[in-house]
Amino acid sequence: MSEKPSVVMVAASLLAAGGALFTAEVLLSAKRYFTGMAVYEQAIADGLIRNDMAWSAFGVAAHLVPAAIGVLIGAGLVFLAFFTGLGHNWARAVGWMLGFPVLLWYGVLGVLHAALPSAAGTVDPPELARRLERAWPDWYTTLDVTLMVVVPLVLVTALVCQTVPRADSYFRQPA
Repeated sequence: MSEKPSVVMVAASLLAAGGALFTAEVLLSAKRYFTGMAVYEQAIADGLIRNDMAWSAFGVAAHLVPAAIGVLIGAGLVFLAFFTGLGHNWARAVGWMLGFPVLLWYGVLGVLHAALPSAAGTVDPPELARRLERAWPDWYTTLDVTLMVVVPLVLVTALVCQTVPRADSYFRQPA
């Protein structure tokens, strides 16, 4: 095998970083949901709002299952980055199979975020809004938005670096 092009190591490093950052973003998003749910449940217990919580189990499952899948995908990208760095073409292919759906997901989120009006400031009653603000500091929101921008950029760069001509010829060499 010929000398490894530096772009292969850049791609592997970015893939590992993208996977780790994606995992962090998924966990932060799950934390946001469950923090909000805890505040909402406390507001019900305090008599601030009335709700029978009929859909709460569905909401937990609808957030917990994708979060678990997201963590596995992020860990998988970190794992694949190691083998991508070693020059295994199969790892590059599987990295694309895991990374591309993640990019599509961020694209869908971006379109929905742009198309739908913001829900900020629509929490009623005001006491519930204050409780949510206390439970979820502003810097968490800033971190979440930053990760939602950085992760797709890092993953796109990693996947593109795997396809440049020097990296492509390296990956396609016989073992």
